[in-house]
Amino acid sequence: MCSESNLRLFKTDLALYHYFPRPDSAVHTISSRAAEPAVRWFLSHIRDAESENVKTIYLLEAFKGAFSYRYGTMYEFDRENLQLRARGMISECLSNLRAQRGIPFVKRVQYYLLSYFPSLYRAFRIKDDKTLLKWEKEQKQRLKSYI
Repeated sequence: MCSESNLRLFKTDLALYHYFPRPDSAVHTISSRAAEPAVRWFLSHIRDAESENVKTIYLLEAFKGAFSYRYGTMYEFDRENLQLRARGMISECLSNLRAQRGIPFVKRVQYYLLSYFPSLYRAFRIKDDKTLLKWEKEQKQRLKSYI
Protein backbone atom coordinates (compact mmCIF):
# COMPACT_ATOMS: atom_id res chain seq x y z
CA MET A 1 0.00 0.00 0.00
CA CYS A 2 1.51 3.31 -0.99
CA SER A 3 0.68 6.58 0.66
CA GLU A 4 -0.25 9.69 -1.29
CA SER A 5 3.22 11.11 -0.62
CA ASN A 6 4.69 8.17 -2.60
CA LEU A 7 2.25 8.61 -5.46
CA ARG A 8 3.72 9.94 -8.68
CA LEU A 9 1.44 10.89 -11.55
CA PHE A 10 2.42 11.41 -15.15
CA LYS A 11 0.38 12.65 -18.07
CA THR A 12 0.91 11.38 -21.59
CA ASP A 13 -0.96 11.42 -24.88
CA LEU A 14 0.27 7.90 -25.71
CA ALA A 15 -2.30 5.11 -25.98
CA LEU A 16 -1.03 2.79 -23.26
CA TYR A 17 -3.86 0.28 -23.23
CA HIS A 18 -6.59 -1.08 -25.43
CA TYR A 19 -10.02 -2.02 -24.14
CA PHE A 20 -11.43 -5.40 -25.17
CA PRO A 21 -15.11 -5.73 -24.18
CA ARG A 22 -16.01 -9.23 -22.97
CA PRO A 23 -19.29 -10.58 -21.56
CA ASP A 24 -17.39 -12.17 -18.65
CA SER A 25 -15.48 -8.99 -17.74
CA ALA A 26 -15.62 -7.39 -14.31
CA VAL A 27 -18.05 -4.78 -15.66
CA HIS A 28 -20.58 -7.56 -16.11
CA THR A 29 -19.76 -9.82 -13.18
CA ILE A 30 -19.02 -7.50 -10.25
CA SER A 31 -21.91 -5.70 -8.62
CA SER A 32 -22.03 -1.98 -9.33
CA ARG A 33 -22.52 -1.49 -5.61
CA ALA A 34 -18.82 -2.26 -5.24
CA ALA A 35 -18.02 1.16 -6.75
CA GLU A 36 -19.53 3.12 -3.87
CA PRO A 37 -16.66 2.71 -1.35
CA ALA A 38 -14.14 3.81 -3.99
CA VAL A 39 -16.22 6.86 -4.90
CA ARG A 40 -16.55 7.77 -1.21
CA TRP A 41 -12.78 7.36 -0.75
CA PHE A 42 -11.92 9.63 -3.68
CA LEU A 43 -14.42 12.27 -2.53
CA SER A 44 -13.13 12.20 1.05
CA HIS A 45 -9.52 12.71 -0.08
CA ILE A 46 -9.98 15.54 -2.59
CA ARG A 47 -9.73 18.38 -0.10
CA ASP A 48 -6.47 17.12 1.44
CA ALA A 49 -4.76 16.13 -1.82
CA GLU A 50 -1.26 17.53 -2.16
CA SER A 51 -1.72 19.16 -5.57
CA GLU A 52 -4.38 20.39 -7.97
CA ASN A 53 -3.50 17.57 -10.36
CA VAL A 54 -4.14 14.92 -7.70
CA LYS A 55 -7.41 16.66 -6.74
CA THR A 56 -8.48 16.57 -10.39
CA ILE A 57 -7.64 12.89 -10.73
CA TYR A 58 -9.54 12.04 -7.54
CA LEU A 59 -12.56 14.01 -8.71
CA LEU A 60 -12.66 12.49 -12.19
CA GLU A 61 -12.29 8.98 -10.74
CA ALA A 62 -15.13 9.73 -8.31
CA PHE A 63 -17.31 10.85 -11.22
CA LYS A 64 -16.52 7.72 -13.22
CA GLY A 65 -17.33 5.47 -10.27
CA ALA A 66 -20.55 7.34 -9.48
CA PHE A 67 -21.69 7.15 -13.11
CA SER A 68 -20.90 3.44 -13.20
CA TYR A 69 -22.78 2.92 -9.94
CA ARG A 70 -25.82 4.80 -11.27
CA TYR A 71 -25.81 2.83 -14.52
CA GLY A 72 -25.22 -0.56 -12.94
CA THR A 73 -27.92 -0.21 -10.31
CA MET A 74 -30.66 0.69 -12.80
CA TYR A 75 -31.80 -2.92 -12.84
CA GLU A 76 -31.55 -3.72 -9.13
CA PHE A 77 -34.61 -4.69 -7.16
CA ASP A 78 -34.07 -1.79 -4.70
CA ARG A 79 -33.05 0.60 -7.47
CA GLU A 80 -34.94 3.62 -6.09
CA ASN A 81 -32.75 3.68 -2.99
CA LEU A 82 -29.60 2.91 -4.96
CA GLN A 83 -30.33 5.60 -7.55
CA LEU A 84 -30.87 8.07 -4.70
CA ARG A 85 -27.42 7.14 -3.37
CA ALA A 86 -25.99 7.59 -6.88
CA ARG A 87 -27.56 11.05 -7.15
CA GLY A 88 -26.00 11.97 -3.81
CA MET A 89 -22.54 10.90 -4.95
CA ILE A 90 -22.92 12.72 -8.26
CA SER A 91 -24.16 15.83 -6.46
CA GLU A 92 -21.07 15.76 -4.25
CA CYS A 93 -18.90 15.35 -7.36
CA LEU A 94 -20.61 18.38 -8.94
CA SER A 95 -19.97 20.45 -5.81
CA ASN A 96 -16.30 19.56 -6.01
CA LEU A 97 -16.28 20.29 -9.75
CA ARG A 98 -17.50 23.83 -9.09
CA ALA A 99 -14.65 24.34 -6.60
CA GLN A 100 -11.95 22.71 -8.73
CA ARG A 101 -10.40 25.29 -11.06
CA GLY A 102 -7.84 23.09 -12.86
CA ILE A 103 -10.36 21.28 -15.06
CA PRO A 104 -10.76 22.58 -18.63
CA PHE A 105 -14.11 24.03 -19.64
CA VAL A 106 -14.88 21.29 -22.18
CA LYS A 107 -14.25 18.55 -19.58
CA ARG A 108 -16.49 20.41 -17.10
CA VAL A 109 -19.32 20.56 -19.62
CA GLN A 110 -18.87 16.87 -20.38
CA TYR A 111 -19.22 15.90 -16.72
CA TYR A 112 -22.20 18.21 -16.20
CA LEU A 113 -23.98 16.65 -19.19
CA LEU A 114 -23.21 13.11 -18.05
CA SER A 115 -24.45 14.03 -14.56
CA TYR A 116 -27.78 15.42 -15.67
CA PHE A 117 -28.46 13.04 -18.57
CA PRO A 118 -27.89 9.40 -17.56
CA SER A 119 -28.97 8.27 -21.03
CA LEU A 120 -25.84 9.96 -22.46
CA TYR A 121 -23.63 7.93 -20.14
CA ARG A 122 -25.52 4.77 -21.14
CA ALA A 123 -25.06 5.60 -24.83
CA PHE A 124 -21.30 6.07 -24.40
CA ARG A 125 -21.00 2.82 -22.44
CA ILE A 126 -22.92 0.88 -25.08
CA LYS A 127 -20.90 2.50 -27.89
CA ASP A 128 -17.71 1.21 -26.26
CA ASP A 129 -19.09 -2.20 -25.25
CA LYS A 130 -21.91 -3.72 -27.30
CA THR A 131 -22.19 -6.63 -24.84
CA LEU A 132 -23.87 -4.25 -22.40
CA LEU A 133 -27.11 -4.48 -24.39
CA LYS A 134 -27.18 -8.21 -23.69
CA TRP A 135 -26.36 -7.54 -20.03
CA GLU A 136 -29.22 -5.01 -19.80
CA LYS A 137 -31.65 -7.51 -21.31
CA GLU A 138 -30.57 -10.18 -18.80
CA GLN A 139 -30.91 -7.72 -15.93
CA LYS A 140 -34.41 -6.70 -17.03
CA GLN A 141 -35.43 -10.37 -17.19
CA ARG A 142 -33.94 -11.01 -13.76
CA LEU A 143 -35.83 -8.01 -12.37
CA LYS A 144 -39.12 -9.23 -13.89
CA SER A 145 -38.63 -12.58 -12.16
CA TYR A 146 -38.70 -10.75 -8.78
CA ILE A 147 -42.09 -9.25 -9.52
